Amino acid sequence: MAHYLSDEKLMIALGKVPKASIVHKFGSRTGITGTTPVTIWDDSGTYPWDAFDTAGVATVSGASDAGKSVTVDGLDANYDAVSENIAVGATGTVEFKRIFRGFMVDDTNVGVIQVNVNSQIVMQINAGLSQTLMSLYTVPRNHTALLMKGVATASADKDMQIQFCARYLGDSGYGPFRIQHIANLYQNNYHYEFATPLPLPEKTDLDVRVLGYSNDNNAKVSAAFDLILYETETDY
Repeated sequence: MAHYLSDEKLMIALGKVPKASIVHKFGSRTGITGTTPVTIWDDSGTYPWDAFDTAGVATVSGASDAGKSVTVDGLDANYDAVSENIAVGATGTVEFKRIFRGFMVDDTNVGVIQVNVNSQIVMQINAGLSQTLMSLYTVPRNHTALLMKGVATASADKDMQIQFCARYLGDSGYGPFRIQHIANLYQNNYHYEFATPLPLPEKTDLDVRVLGYSNDNNAKVSAAFDLILYETETDY
């Protein structure tokens, strides 16, 4: 046992390293259309980051699953981690500045469940999955994230490009999303482990995008990345 516990990543996963935690984000989508990269998440198009120009409460909808409870995970107006359970058909009370994960609490969802903030869909759980598939994340304030690994898969006979993108918050606001790592896939898997982890400062937005080389509504792609999250300050 001592051999395994000497591995720092295992120690972090077990909660044995103060101020450190593991973040695993994963996503999938079907249908690649157009010539513009789109986010790998449950809905279509590129993720609507502009929905969070101001923080807002979350409204959960899904007629087939009325009354069931959904957990919404994200960051509040201060970019601190926050989570809220909201019934389908209701509006929560917590203001979210970012949302990057959601899941059913007790029951599998029969239909599609959507979460809106400021009148835009920012989270979706597709029918029968009980969990979002969102390849995106935002680093909480007073934390640094270390990007350790990225993986991606493409369905058979499909040719596509995977872009690991990030945008950073500067003195004048957020800059554009910039590609931090890129991979080209043709009906295969991709796995990249950084020799030196890529440091990402607080409030950095991560968005994994796919560019298809031809329009294909049947193309399937998935992507995931692993972070080690370190708390850099405790005096809030």
